Amino acid sequence: MKPLTRIDIALLLFLLIVVSAPSYATVIDPPFTDKSVEYLKYIYGESTNIIFHTAGPGAPDTILGVMSAILNIGCLLFSGIIIGYTALSGVMNTAHEGQVMGKAYNSMWVPLRTTLALALMLPMASGFSVMQLGVLWFAGKGIGLADSTWEAALNHMDTSGTLYPPTVHVDGENIALRLLGMNICQAAVNQAAGEVAVTRSIKGHVIDLPDGAKGHKTVISFSGKGSSFLGGYWDKITSYDLDELPANVCGTSTISVSESTIGSNSYLTPVKEGEIRRDAYKELSTALTVLEDEMHVLAYNLVTDESPSWSGNEIADAAAVFESSITDAITTATSALNKEANKNTGWKDTALKNGWIDAGTWYISIVRLNEQVQGFAKEITNVEFTEPNSDALSDSDSVVGLIKKANLILTERTVNSKYGAIKASEESGLEDSKPSYWPQVSEGIGAIINSSAKAEDPIIAMAQIGHGLIWTMEAAYIASRMLAVVTGATSEAVKEGSTPLELIPGLGGLLKTGSVFLAETAKLIAQDAVQIVTIGIILLFPVALSLAFYLPTLPYFMWAMGVAGWFVLLIEATIAAPIWAAAHSIPEGDGAINNHAKAGYMICLSLFMRPTLMLFGLFSSMILMVVMGRFVLLTFQPMMASVNAEHTSGIVTFIAFLMILTSLMIAIAHRAFGLIHEIPDKVLRYIGAMNENLGEAASEKQGRQVFSGGVSRVGYKMENAGLSAGRRGLGKGSDSKMTTESNKRNSELSTT
Repeated sequence: MKPLTRIDIALLLFLLIVVSAPSYATVIDPPFTDKSVEYLKYIYGESTNIIFHTAGPGAPDTILGVMSAILNIGCLLFSGIIIGYTALSGVMNTAHEGQVMGKAYNSMWVPLRTTLALALMLPMASGFSVMQLGVLWFAGKGIGLADSTWEAALNHMDTSGTLYPPTVHVDGENIALRLLGMNICQAAVNQAAGEVAVTRSIKGHVIDLPDGAKGHKTVISFSGKGSSFLGGYWDKITSYDLDELPANVCGTSTISVSESTIGSNSYLTPVKEGEIRRDAYKELSTALTVLEDEMHVLAYNLVTDESPSWSGNEIADAAAVFESSITDAITTATSALNKEANKNTGWKDTALKNGWIDAGTWYISIVRLNEQVQGFAKEITNVEFTEPNSDALSDSDSVVGLIKKANLILTERTVNSKYGAIKASEESGLEDSKPSYWPQVSEGIGAIINSSAKAEDPIIAMAQIGHGLIWTMEAAYIASRMLAVVTGATSEAVKEGSTPLELIPGLGGLLKTGSVFLAETAKLIAQDAVQIVTIGIILLFPVALSLAFYLPTLPYFMWAMGVAGWFVLLIEATIAAPIWAAAHSIPEGDGAINNHAKAGYMICLSLFMRPTLMLFGLFSSMILMVVMGRFVLLTFQPMMASVNAEHTSGIVTFIAFLMILTSLMIAIAHRAFGLIHEIPDKVLRYIGAMNENLGEAASEKQGRQVFSGGVSRVGYKMENAGLSAGRRGLGKGSDSKMTTESNKRNSELSTT
C-alpha cells in the first residue's frame, strides 16, 4: 500500500473537520452579530445562510451568483469533455491491455472522482455550485474558530491582568532585610538599656492629597523616648542617653496608595478605582505587617539569644510569602480594574459582538488598559524606608556590639544569587559594573528612550513624544512670528515717527539714530529666529508626524490589510471552486483525490485557519513590541555613547539620534506587526503547503509611501513659506531677491 503523503494527511484533516463540525458547534459557529459574516452578505447575499445551516435564496441575489451560474455550466462542459476522453481512452486501454480502464487509470477511484466532480459543480438556486457553497461554509467555520479565539483572549485579559500577568516590582528579600535591620536596632537598644527604650508602632493613616483624593498609608516606626517636637534642638545634640533617643531612631517603613485615578485616559470612574486601590492597599498592608512581625521575632532571636536558632532560610522564606501575597493582591486588583473598565466603556462587549474582524481596531484600547494596569502594579508595590539614626546610636558601645553580632550572623548565611550559592558577605563584591553612558550623549534623547522603552507599550510612548514635538513646534513658530510682527512694527514706527528725544540739543539726532539701529537689529534677530525655528520644524516635522500619527495607526493598517487579504483569498477560492471541482474528474493519479485537486484542499485549509492565525499574529506582535522596547532600552544608549564618545553633543546630535530612534522604532513596528500576515502566510508550510503571499506588506508599503510623500511635500511648502516670510518680515526692508527665488520655488513645487 502506498504511504500517505503530507497532502493526503491534510486532506484527511480537512474531511475530519467537516465530519466533526457538529461536535464542535460552540467553537466553530460564529455568532449572528459577527461583522465579517455581515460583510460577506454584500458579496454572497443570502447564500451566507449556509454558515448557520439555514436555507439560502430561491434565486441568484448577487451579481457573483449570476456569473457563477454561467461559470459552473462552463466547468460542467469541461468535465464532460474530460469524461468523454476518459471513457474513450478507457475502452481502448481495456482492449489493448486486457485490464479494465487500463493500467494508467484506477478502475475504482476514477468513476467515483468523476461522479463527485459532477455533483460538486451542480449549480444551486443561488447560482453558486455545491463546491462554492462548501468553500463559503468552510470559511464561515473559520470565522467561528477565530471568534472563539478572540473571546478566549479577552476573557484571559479579564482574569489574569491584560496582555500578560502584572509584573510585581518588589524585592521581597531586600524589604525583609531592611525591616530586619530596624528590628535588630530596636532589639539591641532595648537589650543594652535593660528596658523598653525604643518602641515599635504600626499605624494606618488616611491623608488628603492635593488633587482632592484620599490616600492611605501604613507606617512602621521605631522611636525612642525623646520628644519629637524639639526639632532643631535634637539635631544639635551630639550624644544621647538610651532613655532619651529621638523619634524614628531605628528607622521607618511606609507603604502608601493613592485613590487618585491612574491617568487622564483612564477607563475607570474615580470612585470605583479608589475602592479597588483601597482594597489592594489593605492586602498589601497586611502582607507588610506579617513580614514585619516575622522579622521582629527573628531580630530578637539574633540579638538576645547566645546561640540563636538560625537556619539561614528564614529571610528568604518570609520574603517569598510576602511576594506571593502581593502578587495575589495585584492579580485580584487588576482583574477588578479590567472588569470595571469594560463596565464603563463596554469596549469588550462591543469587541465580542463584532467578532474577530474588529480585533485590530481595539489595539490602542488594549495596550492603554494594559499600560494603566501595569502602572498600577508598579505604583502600589512601592515601599519606602528611612534608615536608623546611626549618629544617635554610635555613642553606646553595647548597642553597636549587639548590632554587629547580629549582622555577622546574617552575613554568614548562604544566599542564592546569579553566581550560584554563596555567602551573603560575598554577594556585594560580585555586582556587575554599570558604566555611565550619558556624559557624552544628549540627555534629551536619554529621556525619550527611557520614557518610550520603559513604557508598557513603546508605540503609545513614542506617539506621546510625537504630539509633544508637534505642540512645541507650533508654539515656537507662533512665538517667533509674533516676535517678528512686533519688532517689524516697532522698527517702522521708530523710523517714521518723532520722539521727545530728538528735541535734546546736540543729542537728538544721535539718539534717533541709535533708536533706529536698535529697532532694526531687533527686527533682524526676530527674522532670523523665524528662519531658525522653521529649519528646526522642517527637520522635525516628518519625525513628529511619523511618531504621533503613523506609528500608532500602523497596527490597524496592517490588520486592515490582513482582513482585506482574507476577503481576497475567499473571493479567489469561491471563483476557483468550480474549476477545482472539475479537476477531480481528471483520471490520472491514484487515491480518492488526484494530484491536480490536492492543492485546493491546502488553500481551503489556509482559508479556514487564516482569521485565527491573524489573531495570533496580532497579540504576538503586541507582546513583541514590549520585548523590543526593553531591548532598545538596553542597547541604544551604549550604541549612542560609542558613536558619540569623542564628540560634543548639541542640538544637531539630538535631532540626528531622534531621527535614528524614530526610524528604528518604525522598522521594529513593521517587523513586529508583520506577524499579522506572516504567521498565516507561513505556518502551513510545516505541513507542506505553499507560502501564501496576499500582498499585505506591499499594500502597507504603498500607504507608507503616500504618507511619506505627503509629509515631504508639506515640509517643502513650509520651508519656502517659512524662510521667505522670515526674510521678508513685515517691514519695508524686504529682501526682494530672496522673495523672488522663494516664489519661483513655490511655483515649481505647485506644478509637480
